[in-house]
Amino acid sequence: MTGLLASTVRTSVMLALRVVTQAASLVLLAQLLGPESYANVAALASLALVMGVLPGLGSGYVVLAGAHDPGHAAEAWRYAWPIAMGLGAVGTVIYCAAAPVITGSSASLFVVACLGASELLCTPLVLLCSFILQSRDRVPLSQFAQWLPLALRLIGTALAFSVAPPNRLAAFACLQITASVLGLAANITLVSRYVRLSWKPRMPSRAELATGSTYAAMQVVAANPAELDKVLAIHALGAGPAGVYAAGSRVLTAAVTPAVALLLSIQPRLFRQAAIGSRAPKYFHIAGLSAACGGVAMVGMALLSPAVAWMLGPRFDDVRRAIIWLAPVAPFLALRLGAGTVLLATGSAMQRLTYELLGTVALGVAIAVLAPRHGIPGMAVALLFAEAIMAATGWLMVRRAASSLAPLRRRGP
Repeated sequence: MTGLLASTVRTSVMLALRVVTQAASLVLLAQLLGPESYANVAALASLALVMGVLPGLGSGYVVLAGAHDPGHAAEAWRYAWPIAMGLGAVGTVIYCAAAPVITGSSASLFVVACLGASELLCTPLVLLCSFILQSRDRVPLSQFAQWLPLALRLIGTALAFSVAPPNRLAAFACLQITASVLGLAANITLVSRYVRLSWKPRMPSRAELATGSTYAAMQVVAANPAELDKVLAIHALGAGPAGVYAAGSRVLTAAVTPAVALLLSIQPRLFRQAAIGSRAPKYFHIAGLSAACGGVAMVGMALLSPAVAWMLGPRFDDVRRAIIWLAPVAPFLALRLGAGTVLLATGSAMQRLTYELLGTVALGVAIAVLAPRHGIPGMAVALLFAEAIMAATGWLMVRRAASSLAPLRRRGP
């Protein structure tokens, strides 16, 4: 328990640094572009994040599932990196054609291509590096690996202020892809200190493809509730209010960082316990801790909303109201993430896919019904509705999974 607490604290520190970086990026980007252009970039980035899950083909979770074998990560890397690069290249082309239509963005093809390549070519390999470090019980370092490209992107956003306003969006996009490439190179160098990476490609086994594809499908569906709202916001609210809502939604994501830190610290242990047939952990302790972290996040959002509005500037005055409306979502979001972590570790990825697909459909319907009539509050209520459904359904599924492991607990020493 002491080791878990220490790991959670170190991971929380790294994630806090990540949150500060994301907050600084949000403030700088909002001031750089203004609400309408920011809404376009947020929608494009959200779609890229969802599509960026696919190129890795779930290889990160394949690495975690084999965490009990010290040589597994290096062997998985041999098939994962060529698949990620190949699918990422194809995905970037598809993204460039589809993103303007789906998001309604008026950004140039150059901007779209840079943002797409950052998320579909570079980020999947960065995440794979992070998973490899997690599998070696280097959870805080794995978060450093994810933070480093964000820090470089923050520097790129700051440098974009030196460009004349008409060209700032293009300069921002160019600097983002440059930062992503540098971040990926640094990650590969870092991971090579702990795992001997071989660049000799190999074909994945049937089991690796089947397991990874299941996790990839689950990740795509899991990313939708967190990102779909920002894509739909432009269509439901218009560019200006959508930019304000997107800023508030990013604050919500940052606020649940302590819950994410806890779950990341627990995740490698859960995977190892499942792999060796260990007795089932007390999963509902995770629910209690997730809910507590979510409650703290809700209060923190309400208290800090005036400061966030002040930092973003007068063009984002309504963001304070958006954050207040979004704050009650935090406990349900934390619970949903907790249930998903447990289901993944117990080999129930398809169950997680089911309840998050249900939540995605619920979110889309609720936004269509509430947002055009009620604006930003309607968007927030729609998100609350979807997260509550997913949290309740997810933990019911965990209860069923834990019950199936009850005989194993009774046979314990």
